[in-house]
Amino acid sequence: MLPLLLVLAVCAGVRIWLMRHAEVIAPDGTVYIQMARQWSHDPAGVIRDFDYHPGYPVAIVGAHRVIEALGIADGRAAWEIAGGSVSVLAGVAAVAAVWFFAGLTFGWRIAWISALVFGVGRKWAAVGADVLSDALMVCLAMWALGAVVVAANGLKRRSPWALAAAAVVGLLAGGSYLARPEGMVVLVLGVGLWGVMVLRGQSPWRLTIGAGATAAATALAVSLPYILAIGGFTKKKPTWTLATKAGCAVLLAGAAIGLWHLVKYARRHPSRRLLVAMTMGALLVGGALFVWAPDARGLLGSLKTFGAKTPEALHPVVAGLVCVWLIAWIAQHLLGRRARPDLLPLPKPECGLLILGLQIVFVGVLLGLHQGHGYISHRHFMLCAAALAPLAGAAVVSMARGAVAIAGRFRLRESVAAFVITGVISAFLADYALSKPLHAGKGGYRQAGEFVAAQSDKGQTVWADESWVFHYSGLTGRTVPANGRLDAETIRASGAQYLVLGGRSLRNFPELATLARTHGVRVAHFPPDIPSDNKNAVHVYRLQPKGP
Repeated sequence: MLPLLLVLAVCAGVRIWLMRHAEVIAPDGTVYIQMARQWSHDPAGVIRDFDYHPGYPVAIVGAHRVIEALGIADGRAAWEIAGGSVSVLAGVAAVAAVWFFAGLTFGWRIAWISALVFGVGRKWAAVGADVLSDALMVCLAMWALGAVVVAANGLKRRSPWALAAAAVVGLLAGGSYLARPEGMVVLVLGVGLWGVMVLRGQSPWRLTIGAGATAAATALAVSLPYILAIGGFTKKKPTWTLATKAGCAVLLAGAAIGLWHLVKYARRHPSRRLLVAMTMGALLVGGALFVWAPDARGLLGSLKTFGAKTPEALHPVVAGLVCVWLIAWIAQHLLGRRARPDLLPLPKPECGLLILGLQIVFVGVLLGLHQGHGYISHRHFMLCAAALAPLAGAAVVSMARGAVAIAGRFRLRESVAAFVITGVISAFLADYALSKPLHAGKGGYRQAGEFVAAQSDKGQTVWADESWVFHYSGLTGRTVPANGRLDAETIRASGAQYLVLGGRSLRNFPELATLARTHGVRVAHFPPDIPSDNKNAVHVYRLQPKGP
């Protein structure tokens, strides 16, 4: 337990440093704080007016009450601290969930290594230090994955306590869904895993059906009020194409059928497991190509993006460790009897199926998202990355065992080798995570917003290319279109006093720059200590509504 506490302390320290030194909060964070403020007096309006799920804003409201009661801060700062505190706590709890899941998958010695190398990665640490819902979703979803395995172990023993674990799965999956919609995937995977266990004769079908029904009922008890309120599963990305949904269905069905036949065939023919696995993988990829690719270039672009974002979410070093484990696993199967099985830790079958199933489902969902909307972020991959983290810990132990084997007569201890490798990797990751503040170079928007607030009357309107200006000014905001197209008539009709534009917008959209100079007067740029032509400079124009 002491290693876990030390890991959590390190991860908490990294996140607190990032939160305290952030120049601004995340752009989405301004929306979450707006939702939280409105929730405190108009919950129905939040459900009606926003596409984001309300779980994280509700948590911010609770944290805000504690912060105000303790007198830590007030006003806008109190809301920012509340949002960041929820993310820090959820991020650290998610690291503990990775430890728990890794312990169930490989053993507790590997668990703390997995938690540390994943927990101090830059992207995951940043998500857990910012005003974002991702850390809360991943936290609840990872604990739900652990509860799925606990329930599976109970089903194997035919213990009625499996029903209690299944209820926990449903509660956590439902709570994760209220933070972000993809959190409900864990419920589907859990019920699917328990179904596979029934087919393999590992659990009684009546108890398993009861566990599945219990998990579904508790998940619905948590999520159904919101689903009924919005009249659907989610309001986020509602324009997914039929091809996307069909592709997800094909991948899910293919994964379930393929895994079942893989298990049956591999048990009868152990020497052909790798061949069967490669065949099923080819079938799944072929299905994706058939469903998604109206043109090959579109799908290849989506696959390229998918391949780039997963290592980004994990951090390339941790992704490299995962690849080391996968390569070692493939090599072990290719070498057969010539391999040394003691060098490579292998996952528990149930945990391995959960990890594989989660990756397959997210491949389907995120490829469809990219095909339909042309955009996916590393934040969409955080749950996949957290589930893969145990493989990184197993790779470190495998490397340590290899070092011991190579050392031979020098009698290097495996625990010492693992500690040294983990220490070097985690020190590098932590140093990189702390190398610069969050949203470096964006502090000009905070200064511009505060300047506009001081110069404007309450209730005035301001145009800006980033939501930070509205958040830090407290004024009514109108966002410049993403394509930079804004005309003088629209500006006049809005009655806005100020137009705030970043250096990138002025460079990328010459017509917008001309409009700003023609219908406004630049009164300031921020930060004031950098040249006005710097790409990070933020320019404030006082508009002339009655201009030419």
